[in-house]
Amino acid sequence: MQVDTPLTKCGLKKSMKGWKRRKLAGNTYVELQDDGEYHLKLHGKVIAVLHVNGEWTLSHCGYRTRTTKDRLNRFTPARIFQKAGEWYHQIRRVDIPFYNGLRLNHDGYPVVRREDALREMRELLTEMMMDGEVTLDAGPDDMTDEQVVKAACEFHLIGI
Repeated sequence: MQVDTPLTKCGLKKSMKGWKRRKLAGNTYVELQDDGEYHLKLHGKVIAVLHVNGEWTLSHCGYRTRTTKDRLNRFTPARIFQKAGEWYHQIRRVDIPFYNGLRLNHDGYPVVRREDALREMRELLTEMMMDGEVTLDAGPDDMTDEQVVKAACEFHLIGI
């Protein structure tokens, strides 16, 4: 199967033709899992997972090689490049540091989980309190999620 565009769930379902495993290029395979996810494997290591909801989870599995980068760029919505020895994913001219577990939607935009965003807002608010930049009635860890979002908006950490 010759593929040069990012894989989609629908496209994979058609091209797999009932098979559980298909060769994509060289030593790169895609495997359908029992839970409906597709695993993109390079040298037997899972470098990407296409989840049932259409999101991708990416990993270099400890191998920051030209081939790993090529396969992630070729078969997923990622646009990974290297600068000064570090990997980045670029979306709309914004460079995002690549990390194992980076999650992207089908258009290549990073997926931010609510709990991750709230944790980061709490950390920023705590740091700002310690630096004396803001005064809050309670510490961010003692605030409800709604209070954290309201405070983050008030201090222009996020915009809604």
